[in-house]
Amino acid sequence: MKFLDSDRTVIKINEHVKLTGIPASAHRYVVNGRTPLEWFIDRYRIKTDKQSGITNDPNGWFDEPEDLIAAFRRIVQVSVQTVKIVESLPSEFK
Repeated sequence: MKFLDSDRTVIKINEHVKLTGIPASAHRYVVNGRTPLEWFIDRYRIKTDKQSGITNDPNGWFDEPEDLIAAFRRIVQVSVQTVKIVESLPSEFK
């Protein structure tokens, strides 16, 4: 998984699936230096452990392929809504 463009509106899930239209506000919510989307991509990308050679493929972690997409949608929605809430707070709370 990776962002396909510099403004991070498209994520390539695998050779068959890419998500488009990710709002810019989803990237304004940052937790410990990264957005939840960046955390999720890092955790759910295919990677092979150098020592053991074991491949970790999150595409197989979900009962239905749509569940991975649903997880992305939830993360984007939570990020966008959090930005809206934070931006609506009075300045003394920001």
